[in-house]
Amino acid sequence: GWPFESAASSGGPSEYAISVFYRPGLRKELIVNEIQQEIDSVAIRGVDERELHRVKAALRLNKVARLQSSLERATLLAQYELVDSDLTFIEKDFAGLLNVTGVQVQSAARRLLTATRRDVLLIDPPPRPAPAPRPPAGKK
Repeated sequence: GWPFESAASSGGPSEYAISVFYRPGLRKELIVNEIQQEIDSVAIRGVDERELHRVKAALRLNKVARLQSSLERATLLAQYELVDSDLTFIEKDFAGLLNVTGVQVQSAARRLLTATRRDVLLIDPPPRPAPAPRPPAGKK
């Protein structure tokens, strides 16, 4: 659901976004193509189980960190109550996320993360203003 909503506030499938910042001078089209090649690689070859394990560990850490804050915990519970009418979904949802397999990730990449299903928004920074002219030497 990022950047439009959190996973907890989504009652079902939603948008997904990737944000990329790159050095000036690189060709945007090449960067977009590189990202799509990585996604296509997951669709064809699947994901490395060690990498999937690392991602799940990071998700666990993030979840525990969020639940340490009373405000964050209350916000999550409120979202589950509003979206799912089930406060216990706070645990069920997370357990489901941790049970995702590499085969499921590969299948989702094949079906959903194709170049024909994406939209690309390229935002260029405004041009830098020209520096103010300096007065000739010796004049103030």
